[in-house]
Amino acid sequence: MPAEGNPVAIAGVTVIDVASGSRLPDQTVILRYGRIDAIEPTAEYGEIPGWMQRIDGTDRFLIPGLWDAHVHLSFWNEPSAPARQDPDRLVENDYEEVLSRLTAWGVTSVRDMGGDLEAIDVWRNRVKRGETIGPTVYRAGPYVDGPKPNDKYRLFVTNPEEARSAVQQLRNRGVDFLKVHSQVPPHALVALAREAKAEGLRFAGHVPAGTSVDELVELGVSTIEHADAWFISRLGSRSGKFDQWKAAYDWHSTPAGQRMFEGMAAAQVYFTPTLRIFDSDWSRVGEPWSALRTWYRNLAGLAHQNGVRFLAGTDLARKTGPVQPGVGLHEELQHLVQVGLAPWEALRAATLDPARALGQDETTGSISTGKVADLVLLRSDPLLTIRATRDIDLVVVRGRALRIERLQTLRGER
Repeated sequence: MPAEGNPVAIAGVTVIDVASGSRLPDQTVILRYGRIDAIEPTAEYGEIPGWMQRIDGTDRFLIPGLWDAHVHLSFWNEPSAPARQDPDRLVENDYEEVLSRLTAWGVTSVRDMGGDLEAIDVWRNRVKRGETIGPTVYRAGPYVDGPKPNDKYRLFVTNPEEARSAVQQLRNRGVDFLKVHSQVPPHALVALAREAKAEGLRFAGHVPAGTSVDELVELGVSTIEHADAWFISRLGSRSGKFDQWKAAYDWHSTPAGQRMFEGMAAAQVYFTPTLRIFDSDWSRVGEPWSALRTWYRNLAGLAHQNGVRFLAGTDLARKTGPVQPGVGLHEELQHLVQVGLAPWEALRAATLDPARALGQDETTGSISTGKVADLVLLRSDPLLTIRATRDIDLVVVRGRALRIERLQTLRGER
């Protein structure tokens, strides 16, 4: 949607500083042309002119717009392959619902980790023109992967030359970053990383089979995805007997495991655990699966203890899956707090740190003058309990204020 030109004043609000986890009480925040124009103590700002849209922020808390740092928008209405032959129809049928629901829960930015680049760009243009309510999307386009039966939205590479070609293709298509998946061969991954660095492109993704976390960090990966990454790094795949999985789990508590976490933290490589998708009862499945949910959570806590910074992402994909738009992000924040993050650290993982991971923190991710006016007004303090992020009174998307009645409609509650 286009930026709103009429100024908005949010008066008497407590601004949450997500970089430090502190509060700035009784502020007046002025929004103009989709940007944060000014932040001043209410007593110093004085009376708000009548030509400004005034929003009462008394007893309210203002946070940056939230990010879901791991989504797959193109899978939402799977299976619906015939619609993909018509990009406009695709947007209408497959995206409108998920986009509006994300926004209605305060998610104003998403990182799409693999999908139909052309279709995503069609709806991105609709959002810019104000035809669709939706978050800002940073997208990888097709995955870079090794050959496998599942070829949807993938560029397959088997050698360094193909990996370099894939980087060039995706750069020419204007992607925001590269996403590597689970079967990229190690020698091709090295070539991809070098080519991406030469082209100024960040790369993120899974730990490919045959590659370790340490090697990915050395290659310059920006983020590592999913709580099973630690096991794939040790086992080389998702296969293995129970004692092998248990040995891999135990290794992370050794000095070598601690050094791995510390190296990741020192290199400022972010971890997106997507804990919500593993939040199921697997006791009937048998070993090692029945133990994995606990192991994943414990290792996430260990990573945090050793300084690794997190991104809040849900792996949102199919409508029939375990994660729902927007709500899933708030559930993920609860999981992050449960594994040891303080509420403000979890909040940072859904605001400033995703912006940093994509090099966008000069324009978004926190509340400061000049940044994009993506904001969420809460009725309760998110520094006291992360559940407060659900208690939404207002969402501002690029300067456009959506009040609670509109949000409820977008969620399907009215």
